[in-house]
Amino acid sequence: AARGTDGRPYPWGGAFKRENANSLESEKSDTVAVGSYAANKSPYGVMDMVCNVWQWVESWEGKAKQYRLVMGGSYFDDKEQCKVFSTLKSIPDDTHPYIGFRCAK
Repeated sequence: AARGTDGRPYPWGGAFKRENANSLESEKSDTVAVGSYAANKSPYGVMDMVCNVWQWVESWEGKAKQYRLVMGGSYFDDKEQCKVFSTLKSIPDDTHPYIGFRCAK
């Protein structure tokens, strides 16, 4: 849903634009409300697929499946980590102000 049919690294296209998302480059140093960046929208209309907060996904990682994956980067990360395919491993009960989730149906 985030990459479209062309495999873009950012929801809006191939090049990072500081004004399109809440990353380290935006210098906000905190989360912002969902939808604060109108350009941070996938080709399918899904908002905030990168930056602001890392998002939990369903996938597990590790031999014993001890880690959950988070994707998309946060306000704490630079443009290289704020790509739609960027992932980090996280312990399931770990909490940080820059990790969140989205509800989807």
